[in-house]
Amino acid sequence: MPFLIFIAAASFTCVTPAHRDGESVRCGDRAPAMRLDGIRAPAPSASCNNNFDCTDDPATLARDHLADLTRGQQIFCTVVGTTRGDDKRPVKTVRCTVNHVDLSCAMVADGFADKIDKALDCPAPQPVSRRGILPTSFLEMPPLWRWVPLYLMGINIITYLAFAADKSRAQRALTRISEVHLLTMVVFGGGIGALIAQYRLDHMRDEQPFAHRFAILLGLQIGALVGVAGLLLR
Repeated sequence: MPFLIFIAAASFTCVTPAHRDGESVRCGDRAPAMRLDGIRAPAPSASCNNNFDCTDDPATLARDHLADLTRGQQIFCTVVGTTRGDDKRPVKTVRCTVNHVDLSCAMVADGFADKIDKALDCPAPQPVSRRGILPTSFLEMPPLWRWVPLYLMGINIITYLAFAADKSRAQRALTRISEVHLLTMVVFGGGIGALIAQYRLDHMRDEQPFAHRFAILLGLQIGALVGVAGLLLR
């Protein structure tokens, strides 16, 4: 019970917060400024007269970002300890939340402060699903989709080589590769390889009914690709 009473006494609502830098908070009803626990915001640079004179200085940006996080919001703070200020005087350290978001963690997550205390228990950032944004790297794709580009590359190379081999057989009057086999490779994703082979090797481009059947299969493949792209971009 005494511990709970102590915690209740150490917690308070911060009224009209103000910030002199990116790591401090001063409440209107509590005169001394307090420091957010576990973080260190940039200090003003010498080129800015060691003050907040430059709008693009990291120190100014950190202070303004902290002010943006708290502006017009109800802030709840808990005193967790004390530290020494620049003037060597004791300064209270606090953990403050806005809409259940820890300000120390928010400043670190947003890139405006460094985490200096390993005990600062910030939650791991959750992956953000953004509409219209594809995975930024090959490794971020789901396991199944990760193999699709490799498969398509392989089947199109094989299809191209099959067309080249068929043309070579035709020129030497040898038994040719069955049109059914060539179209089967197109069905399994080799349409681009077949199209490149038709125009690059000038082979099977005008032979009917192969050319007509190939055009139908290629159109279906393009439609399927457009549909899959639409699902990924939703």
